[in-house]
Amino acid sequence: MIIFLFKSFFRDEECQVSKKQPKKEHNNLKKQLTEKLQLIRGLKIFMIDRLTNNQVIIHFQVSKVPEREKTCVSVLGKFNNYEPSSGLPLTKQSNGLWTGELIYDLAIEEPSFRYRYVLVPTLVDEKKRDELLKYEEDCHRKLNIRKENEEEKCVLLLNDSWNLKLSPEDFVQQTTPFYQVFYQGKRRRKRNLKTEEEVKNSLKWIDCCNSKKCGSKENEKEEDVCIRFIVRALKVPLGKFVKIQITPSNLEEKDKEKEHFVKGKQTKPSHYSVWKTEIELQKRHFPIKYKYYIGIENQKEEEKDKDIIRDQTAERTLELSQNINSLVESDYNGFQYPEEIKKQMELWKIARVCVPVFSLRTYDSCGVGEFLDLKKFADWAYDSYLHLIQILPINDSNVIANNETFKGENWHDSMPYTVLSSAALNPIFVNLNRLVNKEKQNQTENETESGLLERIEKKKQEFDNELDLNYPKVIKFKMEILEEIYSNLDKDEMLKEMDYFFHDNKHWLLSYALLRVLIEIKGTADRTQWDEYETITEEEVYKLTNANSKYYDRVLFFCWIQYHLSVQFTEAIEYLASKKIVLMGDLPIGVDFCSADVWLHPHLFRLNKLAGAHPDPGNLVGQNWFSPTYNWDEIAKDGYKWWRQRFGQMEKYMQSLRIDHILGFFRMWEVYPEQIQGNIGCFHKALPFSVEELKNFGIDNPEEWVEPIIQEECLNRDKFGDRYEQYLDQIENTAGYYKFKEQYDTQKKIKNSFNFKEIKEEKERQLQNDLMNELLELVSWFALLKDDNDPEKYHPRICIRYTKMYEQLPKNIRKIFREISRVYFGRRHDKYWQRKNFKNCRYHKNVINRRRFWF
Repeated sequence: MIIFLFKSFFRDEECQVSKKQPKKEHNNLKKQLTEKLQLIRGLKIFMIDRLTNNQVIIHFQVSKVPEREKTCVSVLGKFNNYEPSSGLPLTKQSNGLWTGELIYDLAIEEPSFRYRYVLVPTLVDEKKRDELLKYEEDCHRKLNIRKENEEEKCVLLLNDSWNLKLSPEDFVQQTTPFYQVFYQGKRRRKRNLKTEEEVKNSLKWIDCCNSKKCGSKENEKEEDVCIRFIVRALKVPLGKFVKIQITPSNLEEKDKEKEHFVKGKQTKPSHYSVWKTEIELQKRHFPIKYKYYIGIENQKEEEKDKDIIRDQTAERTLELSQNINSLVESDYNGFQYPEEIKKQMELWKIARVCVPVFSLRTYDSCGVGEFLDLKKFADWAYDSYLHLIQILPINDSNVIANNETFKGENWHDSMPYTVLSSAALNPIFVNLNRLVNKEKQNQTENETESGLLERIEKKKQEFDNELDLNYPKVIKFKMEILEEIYSNLDKDEMLKEMDYFFHDNKHWLLSYALLRVLIEIKGTADRTQWDEYETITEEEVYKLTNANSKYYDRVLFFCWIQYHLSVQFTEAIEYLASKKIVLMGDLPIGVDFCSADVWLHPHLFRLNKLAGAHPDPGNLVGQNWFSPTYNWDEIAKDGYKWWRQRFGQMEKYMQSLRIDHILGFFRMWEVYPEQIQGNIGCFHKALPFSVEELKNFGIDNPEEWVEPIIQEECLNRDKFGDRYEQYLDQIENTAGYYKFKEQYDTQKKIKNSFNFKEIKEEKERQLQNDLMNELLELVSWFALLKDDNDPEKYHPRICIRYTKMYEQLPKNIRKIFREISRVYFGRRHDKYWQRKNFKNCRYHKNVINRRRFWF
């Protein structure tokens, strides 16, 4: 429960009481207002005794807010779903601070309190207000509130400063590569699962009236205040720390010779160059003055001035009201270095190398480069002064792997941009020797040797003798060995070892493992042939993967593979970080139709369209990726949860990220499902032309331009002769003009009509292939494409100027379509895409910035 405390509302209402009103009515209204004011007007007027044991008063105090006319500062947070229309408005005081209060009920709300500030225009229409909102830059504040002494009344002061925009060179300094690699030299390690008591203790950084001294009888008069200092300090050298010096302003004469009240309180880096520390002070010492500086850890008294960098910001003063018993003092605008230090700080310049993991074959790997081979590659990169390694996608791409193709006959799955799961790693990158050696360590003396190491070594030599990487044979062999290792495991010990990994990844792990099991059982990844399992829900996934399910053991097998892939990959990444090398991942924009993501969340995708890349003068057929496009309206309903989880999974391994076809967040080229090439499609979302608009251009009958019309002069009779007759019909009453027969009027129908397996002669095979490509081009000879949602509206064909059809058109018609293309692909969509589609791009950019990826 959240209660806002508005000071100004009742003041205005009180002012409306006219002196001419009857005395009795005036007194009644005055009495009602007085009662209201006693309950909810201001911290000094608010009656603390009315608070329940679970309620906390949070007082906001914001400084350094940009000056803007007709705007006010509002507080947004989880308590109002970050909606500007329902935020907590703050009041500007005479000293320039913006203040406000609310009551936070810990019995209903989460202890984790997230919030941020925004400048909201006051005298603007609601439709325009969202466009004029001014958020503080790159700052989602978070604090954990917990009352240790339930009987104490708590008032928490948040003394914040508005977060200003960092310069580009400063912003990059607080990204993950610098925080985890360049400055710290190590990655954050995952902690084990916490018990319920540990979770409570982890939320205990600020205990409202939390001092044990505070509640004791011997210290009743000496009430303590818990203060948390937060400051952003960029470019802190490795081995040095941000420290704070505090001096109370009310020292007695005999104490003034003391240099500092709190000397060199060391802060700790929390995340991305933000430093935090907690201090307990007695209220009698306020107001205090404090200053930040950078020094080495455990600095000796005689070395107190050695290698110290002092903050150039003016000495800060912190005052405290009598009601406050907990305080957060934050300044995200940062530690200000002296000018001479700034000049010495050089801009970072690093070189990178791009390599697919499968190409990093070493003497330790089996048939293909593996995750652990990144360690040896990092040694080479380090010696070559390369500090960033970029890799291709490493997701599980075994989409068509079923009982037949699993025998080593399938090459489709070797494509790294084919994604069976947006989170699962490809089993081909696992190191078998590491797993076998681990199994041998767990065996007793009575167990016999499995001979797996000998088999692996023999197969390695066989793969090394081949000139090229044989993906089907390698994945087949590795899966066979993995199954043998798994069959000899102690399942109880295995589950205990995998406990943390399972709970941290079960939102995607179970559905992926179940999908792999059903692909094996059904013999195909085409879910239209899966009967009752064609669609599935999260409840059904849990039911089919629990310990009582017939699929349980096989599901556990695929979960176990993912666990060891994660362990080996993490080991390689930590080694890279120790060498000051950043790892850049590659995130494909789409996922496959057969993926676990589409299976479990079909509503997030447009399954009636194919994603691709539009044609251009260099590639007139475009690209068809044969993957579904996104339903952004559905994705946005839950705050882009699916994408946030996908970025979060990448963040576990990568410090930097390349998004393949990042333009897809802004607009996506959609290909019609009955087509093969990428030239028959349109953008989503887009503004098609109406019949009236086309008439204004000079197109009176748009239906004439929807179907391809082929002239006799365009047919290659010398090469193909009468072979066209099977596919084309002459248009009635029109000599020399043809159209496609109904059974061949799409590219997919044309391709399916050719059976190259039955053609034995190479010359005939080549001729048939050329004819097919000729027909695929001819069937795309149209000028307009009907809109799916409204058949009375039309999209112009992209790159029509570069087609042979365009050359055959009369000069006046060419001029019309040239103008249509210029308007449609130019100014018609500029503002529309910025207003409608850019929201997705902006949101994901903010998500990536908060995760501090390079991309």
